[in-house]
Amino acid sequence: MASASAGALTFHEINAARGACPGNTGAPLVEVASLDHVAADLASGGTLEDALADAGYHASEAVALPIATTVTGQGVTATLRAQYCRELSRADLSDAGVAERNGLLWLVVAAPLQLPAATDAESVRRQVLALVNAARSKARPCGNRFYEAAPPLALSEELSAAALGHAQTMARTGTFEHVDDDGQSPADRVRATHYQARLVGENIAAGMTSAAEAVQGWLDSPDHCENVMDARFTHLGAAFATNLARDPAVYWTLDLAAARLPAPLHLAANAPPTHRAASLAAPVTTLAARRD
Repeated sequence: MASASAGALTFHEINAARGACPGNTGAPLVEVASLDHVAADLASGGTLEDALADAGYHASEAVALPIATTVTGQGVTATLRAQYCRELSRADLSDAGVAERNGLLWLVVAAPLQLPAATDAESVRRQVLALVNAARSKARPCGNRFYEAAPPLALSEELSAAALGHAQTMARTGTFEHVDDDGQSPADRVRATHYQARLVGENIAAGMTSAAEAVQGWLDSPDHCENVMDARFTHLGAAFATNLARDPAVYWTLDLAAARLPAPLHLAANAPPTHRAASLAAPVTTLAARRD
């Protein structure tokens, strides 16, 4: 393997090309040893996904760029600009690695995965509360149904405890369902916290790396949007959990509830079908909504 400082392509040349790309706003790329290993695996015929896993580099996105080693000097900069300015000019791609083999050089540029930290849990929970209440403050369509503005929700410690427990379960097991391994439904988990509810709703998500992404994903999906906008709910709890051994590495739970009235806990009139544990509203299993 040729290093970035000794091989046919230097980081000075890489960053010269990056700086010359129209619209570039990114800082110079930083060489990361683990990405040098990723590039070496690619040069040996490996795949980008496997190489990233083997190197232990957790990326939110990574791109592999092949370059012929017959190109040298200013020709390298010109080649990078001509072929790869779209990738090189992206400010979110901040790390890079490079390796050469058999007349072909591989440049890997990546954005490191930025997950919310456990120490920020309270701040993130309040971000979710603010974003949900901002959404409820305005009338909006949720798919084919139109919802008027709804009253703001209050943050519940009990609901947040239920949400955290389920987010942690999903992160630990890699499952993406409303019913957990113990057969507990959202209503069961809320009941276990001693929150006295007459109506319970739950949204889950996986892969979103911020509260804003998670809430926007729910608003963009009709079933989840209906939960967010349901004027019957009075409280919410929110939580996330991470596990770098899983893909996706972050799981979110939003629990909503209406405080107890004389009526017992019951199934919402417009609840999704119950023949499955989760009603999936997204084309991929990154979101799910349920009401009990």
